[in-house]
Order: sequence, then C-alpha cells, then structure tokens
Amino acid sequence: MDVKDGVAVSIIEDHTDSGSGSGSGMGEGERSGLFSGTLGYMAPGKYSLSRDGNERAFFTATDTVINGAGWICGDAQTVTPCTEEDLEAAAKKGSVAVAVQVEDGVAVTIGEEHN
Repeated sequence: MDVKDGVAVSIIEDHTDSGSGSGSGMGEGERSGLFSGTLGYMAPGKYSLSRDGNERAFFTATDTVINGAGWICGDAQTVTPCTEEDLEAAAKKGSVAVAVQVEDGVAVTIGEEHN
C-alpha cells in the first residue's frame, strides 16, 4: 500500500500468506483475517469493529465488497450489494453486527452478521 499524506493512494492485494490469519481474535497485531463485531464509524473510509470490549480499526477501498441484508442496505430477504455511503450511514447509526474479511488492514468484504 502506498500512502500519501495519510491517505492510501494505491493498494495491492497480496495472497502470499492466504493460509494464515483467519481468526476471531481482536489482537492489535492481527492485520489480516476474518473478524466480526459491531460496526463503528471513525472517519471517511475508516471504520472500527468492537467486540468484547476490544476495538479494531480497518479501512475500506474502492473495490471493497459491501453486502447488506436489511441493516446496511436492502432487506432481510435478499443479500444486496451496498455502497460506501450505505456503510457509513449504518456505522453512524450504530448497532450493526458485521463480519469483515481484512487483508493488511483493508476490508476485502463486509457483510451483515445476523444471528
């Protein structure tokens, strides 16, 4: 990832360690994996996940896949592709449980986690 003035200007996906990092922990050192928790808004393109008193930050990119089923966007009957604007509004509203696949701190996919 190339960063200029604190903003990612290019992100390159790297699958060299694709067999590791998929856990449910919220450890600060884990930058890749599948994580779940309550979605929070930090800044444009920057979100947080809260779970069991721990918080993790992650970024979105233009190719992040965002899927909703009634909370982020759409309805409970169908999984629907959502926009960054939908995600931001849902995060600001609060109480949205999501599962996020993260690679090097950037969300690859974000989906609602209905129980």
